[in-house]
Amino acid sequence: MSSKQRWPGGYVHKQQDGQPLFIIERRVRGQRFHVSTRYHNLRLAMKQLDRFEADPLGNAPEGEATEAPSP
Repeated sequence: MSSKQRWPGGYVHKQQDGQPLFIIERRVRGQRFHVSTRYHNLRLAMKQLDRFEADPLGNAPEGEATEAPSP
């Protein structure tokens, strides 16, 4: 039996300072992903999960990539 707290994207890691850290745990096309969302609350972690699910291989926890403005 696992003692990890679960959330819809995976599990919650309790950091040394007591804050929760939301971890995405998924298997996509046979590839296992175990990725920190870098977020400490469920609302922001769910947004990161949406970004991950849209593009698991190109996902970056920093958020969405931004394009440089055209000259």
